[in-house]
Amino acid sequence: MDSFPPVTVATGEVARINVANVASASSSGTAASCWGTVTFYNSSGSYNSSGSAITTATSFTLASNAIETVSLPAATTSEAVLGVITLTESSSTPCALQSSLEIMNTSGVPRLVLPAGGPGGPDGFAGPGGR
Repeated sequence: MDSFPPVTVATGEVARINVANVASASSSGTAASCWGTVTFYNSSGSYNSSGSAITTATSFTLASNAIETVSLPAATTSEAVLGVITLTESSSTPCALQSSLEIMNTSGVPRLVLPAGGPGGPDGFAGPGGR
């Protein structure tokens, strides 16, 4: 599990986490694949938007060089949020996940971009075959 530092999302802003698998197939031909979940939390343990709580994580499966974005709905009030990525690892499947957290302002322009590190980086993920 890896998390970004808590960030404040202002009213109307959107938080999103981008995940990408930069691993190649193994030398034996096993295709690269990363899978896991992205979850956003607030100080009470879940993110509330318009009165409805997001209680389940958003799943992703990424082949080699694939990218996926998971967005948090626009904030209805300013609050601190925490983005968490949980990676499911397999000992035989190459996976090297890169990720970033973006906060988009009300005009859709990135206000903040936080990289989580590259493959094997201090705050990044590198599964088997991606090290």
